[in-house]
Amino acid sequence: SDKELDEQFLLECKMRYIERMKKYNKYKNQIEVIFSGDDNIDEEYFDYSETLRYIEISEGVRSIFSAFIGCAALQRVILPKTVDCIWANSFQYCKSLKSIELPPRITEIGDETFWDCKSLEYVFIPHGVTTIGSYAFSDCISLRRIYLPQSVCEISNSAFDGCTNLERVEGGAGIKKVEGNAFADCINLKEFPFSSTIERIEPCAFDNTKVEIPKSILLDETLCKDGLTATVPDGTITLTNSSLSRKDDNRWERVILPDSVKNISAYAFVSPEYLGMGTSDDERDEQRIIKIPKSMNMPKNYFRQKTSFDYNMALLLADTVWKKYVTDCDFEIMLLYQDDEDTQSELRKRLSCNCRIHLENMLNCTDNSPLQLEHIAAYAVTYAGKLDEEILCRVKKCAEKFKAYEALRILMKYYFADYGGKSREMNLFCCKNLSPCEADLYFSNKDWETITVVRWKNSDEYVPFHIVYSVLYAYIKQTPKKLKQNEKCPPFHKVSGADFIASEFERVGFLRVIGRISRYSADFYAAVCRYADDELIRKFVNYQIRFGGRNKNIAISALALSESDKANELLAKFSEEMKKRNCPDDEDNST
Repeated sequence: SDKELDEQFLLECKMRYIERMKKYNKYKNQIEVIFSGDDNIDEEYFDYSETLRYIEISEGVRSIFSAFIGCAALQRVILPKTVDCIWANSFQYCKSLKSIELPPRITEIGDETFWDCKSLEYVFIPHGVTTIGSYAFSDCISLRRIYLPQSVCEISNSAFDGCTNLERVEGGAGIKKVEGNAFADCINLKEFPFSSTIERIEPCAFDNTKVEIPKSILLDETLCKDGLTATVPDGTITLTNSSLSRKDDNRWERVILPDSVKNISAYAFVSPEYLGMGTSDDERDEQRIIKIPKSMNMPKNYFRQKTSFDYNMALLLADTVWKKYVTDCDFEIMLLYQDDEDTQSELRKRLSCNCRIHLENMLNCTDNSPLQLEHIAAYAVTYAGKLDEEILCRVKKCAEKFKAYEALRILMKYYFADYGGKSREMNLFCCKNLSPCEADLYFSNKDWETITVVRWKNSDEYVPFHIVYSVLYAYIKQTPKKLKQNEKCPPFHKVSGADFIASEFERVGFLRVIGRISRYSADFYAAVCRYADDELIRKFVNYQIRFGGRNKNIAISALALSESDKANELLAKFSEEMKKRNCPDDEDNST
């Protein structure tokens, strides 16, 4: 009954709370801790510990949630490579922490993560981090230098505010945005890597520092104005947000640019604040178009440069004031060198005609870097239907020659479906059951990146995506999409080829994938029950019982796929429970 289910749920919550308190009591008075066991570490374990000095966290822990706030005695932390998320405030007020190396999976340093870590002298920021959060390193007075990898594109509000001994910021080749007070009161800061990618430097970003913003970055006060004509000074590289905006409702009749200009930011001609927070993307584009000058010369080789620039403005200018200057060849070069995903998608659309000519041109002028070959491969498979196999094979050979593994993966996944198997039997099975393109269409709205954890048995090689898709889909596709009233679901037949391939997978990783398959959709019942272990099948059965045997006939047929004694026992239990409840047959089920 619902009452029994509620009581069971409350009991489970109580037991989980008791377990957490046991762990808290276990750790709270220790000086040194080797932590293992949970996927996550939250604030109930260590926060405001007065004794903890050293902690080593074992492999398997995925996230840290505000776990070490106020651990004033903490001096050293060793984090495993499995950690992919460190939430805000996690090490706030750890006044004795001197250094830390962040794991390679981290993509963001959250707000206030190391705020007031007064002893912090060194922090390793891995490549992959894109954002330094607000107040992330505020008041870290022992920090003298910081290296920012190229992946960092945004330094948020007050990120390094009050780091009074910070002298140098190094790296930072990809920084696009520096928010207000980001380095305020860093009184000893002399050097900052102003790159050509910078789009916005907010007011007060470098207040009370020794940093001078270079002349290559155009600010409003350095612009030469004469009526409705604006002249950008020679040597300027970047036009930041609002640098060419007018205070009135008019637009420039003419803007004169030097050839030194390499990057015009998305809101160079209009302030983002002018558009308002509630403005839609279409309205923003319309406002930006209205503010674009009537006449503006194009700097030499603007689209053919190898450095990154703001593609939003570049393509907008190509459609308006620079329309007569920009050719398909410019877009080809841009496709080779710009690595933003949205840019790539837009450029492929613009080069959708004469595909063979464009592909030939790109192959002839590429530097054969892995990233360029990846872009070429993505373009080739997008329009594979318009290309002959000869040129696709040429792209493949080029990717093999220069070891462009991601380009190869794209080609093999979307076009050469017989790639990557351990035996011809596997390859033939994949081609027969499901092509990679069909797999992607079927799984397009599902997160299947977890499949990367599956390895071949007794091997260090990962299983290609389409092989795992094919194995699972061999069962999934047998699930009836709709059952007519009172129609019994026929038992699924076993696909020997799929079983053979599944037996070649590394078992633990494959079970982890199966465990993450949603039990809420009847589509997945067959794959779950065929390959899951007894514990996962038990969870599946309990879910079905709890929710009244939804899709009962499909569930029973799927359970029959497992050959274990435990599964047969659970199947009998499930069938008996459904009879007790007198559950009707599935009626017009839609997955």
